[in-house]
Amino acid sequence: MRNAARGVFVAVALVAIALLVRHAGATSFLASLRRALPWMPALLALEGVRIAADLVALRSLCGCDARRLPLAAWVRLHLEANAALVVLPGGRAVSEGMKVARLSPLFGRGRATALVVTQHATTMVSIALACGVGALAALRVSPMLAAAMGLHAGVTLIGALGLRWSLARARVPRFLAGAKLDELRAASRAMPFVPRTALLAKLGNRVAQGVELSILLHVVGGIANPVSAFVATGVTLLGGLLGELSIAQIGCTDAAFVAATSALSLTVGSAVALASLSRFVQLTWSAVGSALSLSPLSEIKNG
Repeated sequence: MRNAARGVFVAVALVAIALLVRHAGATSFLASLRRALPWMPALLALEGVRIAADLVALRSLCGCDARRLPLAAWVRLHLEANAALVVLPGGRAVSEGMKVARLSPLFGRGRATALVVTQHATTMVSIALACGVGALAALRVSPMLAAAMGLHAGVTLIGALGLRWSLARARVPRFLAGAKLDELRAASRAMPFVPRTALLAKLGNRVAQGVELSILLHVVGGIANPVSAFVATGVTLLGGLLGELSIAQIGCTDAAFVAATSALSLTVGSAVALASLSRFVQLTWSAVGSALSLSPLSEIKNG
């Protein structure tokens, strides 16, 4: 990816941080940030684990051919893709498109598309499972919230299985796949219907997210236990439904947590603080990752 595009990610990430502070209120946000500072190394490390889990998931799908791209290039790709995912409206599509574009010269467009879409299907399965567990955890404290999570889990799981089935059966309109339809079909069928290693990596991502949210619940004065962490994870994923429409999901995740204050035993202020701190951790990784990708040392030639 060109340096100008990477520079855009850095700029957008910094703008998003500024918008986040303004949205949460500078005074209250800084007060929350001061309380979170002792935990910040752990929070940033957990967010790094989540990015690494995505790397492991996609790399595992490539098999032995993963070595054709140096590890440093894999890291750079996922830092850049993560920046797009977090800071840009429609970031998921942009992020996955970046991966396809990077892998296509190595594996061919059809196989690169199959790899990235299969990884996305495992992401959807992990979201469905996390929402399902969150629904069970929220059932006693907020049946309505549990129902929303359960619905999200069911629709997402059906979507993931349908996406994977479509790929395996190559039920893709030829005008979309072009001349690469046969390549897409072959690559899709060569992979397990539910890739175990990729799914485990994605579940590791959700576990790290749950631990991160548990720490933030403690920071803002909520009840930090596994049940609350499961509920908070489900709330975050619900907020992400509309988050694709805004920069860094600002406002969407906050609204989801405010709606779940009773289930999480939070005040409105602490709910906004939790959402803001979570987004700040992600934006910090986005800004740092994008800035690192600008370094000439990160320009690694394909192996």
